[in-house]
Amino acid sequence: MFFNFLVISPSYYIAHISRSDKRKARNTNKVPDFHKVLEMYSLCGNVFDRTFDVWWAETGHKIIEAKSKEPTLLFKPDFTRSSKYNAEVLTLLIENKRRAHINNQNKVGFLKNKIRDTTLENRYSIVVEKYNISRHDRLVQKNGWLPNWLAAYHFRDSLVHDKKSRAFRNITKSFVMKEGFVEFIKDKSKRKDDSLIEIPRQEIVGLKADYNNKLSEKAKRYLSMLMSKNLSEARYISENAARGVFPSKQSIPCLKFDPTALEQVLYKDLNQTLNELLQLDNSFVTPIKRKKKAKDDYKELISKALQEQEIKKMIESESQVKAEEMALEIAREMYRNSQVKKGLR
Repeated sequence: MFFNFLVISPSYYIAHISRSDKRKARNTNKVPDFHKVLEMYSLCGNVFDRTFDVWWAETGHKIIEAKSKEPTLLFKPDFTRSSKYNAEVLTLLIENKRRAHINNQNKVGFLKNKIRDTTLENRYSIVVEKYNISRHDRLVQKNGWLPNWLAAYHFRDSLVHDKKSRAFRNITKSFVMKEGFVEFIKDKSKRKDDSLIEIPRQEIVGLKADYNNKLSEKAKRYLSMLMSKNLSEARYISENAARGVFPSKQSIPCLKFDPTALEQVLYKDLNQTLNELLQLDNSFVTPIKRKKKAKDDYKELISKALQEQEIKKMIESESQVKAEEMALEIAREMYRNSQVKKGLR
């Protein structure tokens, strides 16, 4: 979800354009805290020209902070030695941990709060649905466009609301409905056996001529507010993520969603795949073979990334043990030297 919200962030997209081709970058001076967004882009990189799996194998697993807690230090003083000796040993150990903590600061740490995974998924889904213009021609629209109250009804499964609320019941009365395909469900209260119950599903085919009335107007205002609230929260989550704060719905000064940019970044993958299939020069290279090769290449990429990660962990673990041993030995040597000097005096 962190990756997905970076993809839909208006500020992060401008940072991507700025780093890719500064001549095409616009509105950089209008982005609040743009230096923070550029810092995040330097850390997380390009999320627009690749899938999450590829990004994770190449970049993601390296920049996500594994432990968000402050580093702990276990120190057992040697009471047979002086306080000065123990203080010197402790100082060396703290310095070693401090260096490790500094290295971990250049990573993304997630916040601990009450935002649920489902909340993030719903907020992201509502943006995808709202700005998927190519699918809107299959939905009931008003004068050729999809206002927020209609969008709220169409995409109600991604909204936080009570589907049986008065607003949804009242707005449903404004639609011209027809019976669609039959839905099969289980209902133990009506049938004791395992047979399914047929329920005809209603489909919207248009708006009634007299749909504008007091009840519908009140319902439309509520649904418009509900849609705007969800879109605003999604925007704040994405813009906070672009500044290294995730997940957070905190209201901040930020840019609004750009429908043109979102259409490019959300749906370019399908168009790119179709263009590649149309431009195949070699008739023996079938899409199935291309997909299998891509899958094999991806498995190899994941394998290499995991091997590198495992080797790095082993090196860091061994280095830390040796460093602590060396620190203790240096401290003991310093203490012995100090005792020898005192004896000479």
